[in-house]
Amino acid sequence: MKANLITFTILFISLFPAISKGTHSSQSLPTADTDCTPAITIDVVPEMGSFDNLEGTVSCADPATHHVAVYIFTANGWWSKPTFANPLTLIQPDGSWNANYTTGGTDHLATMLIAFLVPDSYTPPLMGGGSTLPAELFANTLANDRVLRFSDFRWTVKQFDTPVGPGPNLFSGLPEDVWIDGNGRLHLTISQHNGQWFSTEVFTRETLGYGTYVFYTTGQLDQLDENIILGLFTWDNNAPANYYREIDIEIAKWGNP
Repeated sequence: MKANLITFTILFISLFPAISKGTHSSQSLPTADTDCTPAITIDVVPEMGSFDNLEGTVSCADPATHHVAVYIFTANGWWSKPTFANPLTLIQPDGSWNANYTTGGTDHLATMLIAFLVPDSYTPPLMGGGSTLPAELFANTLANDRVLRFSDFRWTVKQFDTPVGPGPNLFSGLPEDVWIDGNGRLHLTISQHNGQWFSTEVFTRETLGYGTYVFYTTGQLDQLDENIILGLFTWDNNAPANYYREIDIEIAKWGNP
C-alpha cells in the first residue's frame, strides 16, 4: 500500500561554483563473509553532458556470480544500459565496475542514474522508455545506489528501512518517491509503504564552496501538514565541533496550523 501525503519541488541555484566536481569513495572488497551485507555504490558520476562512464564498487558479493544492471532516466523515460544486447556490466575481481551509459540519444543528459547488484539467477527487465521501474527489480536484486543530477550538482538519494537521523525517520529511495521532472525540478515526498511512513532526502556528492546558495520551492507552503518539516541543511565536516557544523533552514508549522 502506498499513499503520498505531500510533495515538494525544489530548485537549487548556486551563485558560487562548487570547489570540486569529481566524486570518489572507498569501499571494501568482495568477501565470502556470510555476515556481510551485499552493497553497491556509484563512486564516479560524470557531469551532465559528459560521455564518460559510470564507475562504482560492489562489496560482499562474489563477482563471478553477480553483475551490475544500470538504468538511466532521460526525457524519454527509463532505459537499460549499456544496450539491450548487453544490459549487464561485469564486476571485476576487486569489486570495481565500469559502465558505459551514453550509448544513444540524449543519454548524456540523463537526470537520474541507478545501479543494481544482480545475482546471476535473476534476469532484470529491459527498459526502453518506461515511466517507472518495475517493483520486481527492487524485490529481486540485492542492493542499489541512485544518483540525481540536479541544478548542476550530483546528489545521492538516502535509503534506510530502519530509523536514522534526522528524526529519526525511515527514508525511501524509490524513484516514485524522489525524482527530477521534465522541468528540472526536484520532487521530495512523504509516502506510506506497507503501513510505514517514509521520508525522502538527497545530499550533494560535491564539496560546496563558501558563498550564497538560493533555494526555490513550488507549491503552497502554507498548506503543509503540521507533522511535516522541509529542511535545508549545510554541513561542514571541518568544523571543530558538532555544534558549529550545521546551518539548518526548516519550514514547518510546528503543530500550530
